Amino acid sequence: MMAPMLLFVLSIPPTTPRAASYFGGTIVMVGLSKEELVIAADSRNIIQGRPDDSACKIVALGHRLIFTAAGMAGEGDPAHPIWSATDEARRAFGLTQSDSSTDGKTEVVKTAEVWAAAISQDLKSAIKRSPTIITGFFENLILIGIFGGLDRIDQPEFAAVTLTYNRLASQPEEPVIDWTINEYKFTGPGGVVLQPYGDVDVFKEIEAGQTERAKIESVERQRIIDSHDPRAVETITIRAAEKTIAFSTDGKVGGEVDAVSLRASSGVRWIRRKTNCPAN
Repeated sequence: MMAPMLLFVLSIPPTTPRAASYFGGTIVMVGLSKEELVIAADSRNIIQGRPDDSACKIVALGHRLIFTAAGMAGEGDPAHPIWSATDEARRAFGLTQSDSSTDGKTEVVKTAEVWAAAISQDLKSAIKRSPTIITGFFENLILIGIFGGLDRIDQPEFAAVTLTYNRLASQPEEPVIDWTINEYKFTGPGGVVLQPYGDVDVFKEIEAGQTERAKIESVERQRIIDSHDPRAVETITIRAAEKTIAFSTDGKVGGEVDAVSLRASSGVRWIRRKTNCPAN
């Protein structure tokens, strides 16, 4: 099993009324088994320090690809943003669909690379417009984009794109954004791997198993896995996101949990989706 990549939600400082505004904050939980990929996310955006619980954070790109993001997810009004991580994901998907090159890369990785190049330019422009936002980057981390899909033999996989602000190389007039892509596949004989992104403190607490509620939750997760329920990946992934919302006290996560499943046999299937969120 893969070791969880423990990443932290960004805290974007409030801006003045004339300055650009940014939205972000989240818990994204990725559940992966040999047959299924499930992504669950909360509904809270932090917009200029205030919570909004109507965000649609998961996007279905066609029938075999899913996208979500954690961190600084856009600039301006979320309804009509200057740029957003999800809009760039849709554009990247469109561009890769017209790319017939055979370079050995999966659709997931190709789309992730196009998205990373575009979003890094958006972030550079945002920093130029409002240089003070860099004070809110935890360990220079700005944004993580997660692309889930099927590989060339129809096994579920996902790629995580991490974008960071390079303080040493950046100049006031020319910010430098670095990005890396990590690709994940399920390699174990069975079971479920959970990978959290965003506000991961609750996940770390449960994994450590020291508190009473963590012990209870660990036992329940194992019970679900041992039940061999065909919906075990869905149940565990959604439950992990819900427990983060229930146990968290920092105000960065909240609202309903949306969730989507991807299998080779059925393609993208929504498990939960708020009525205000599009199906694709």
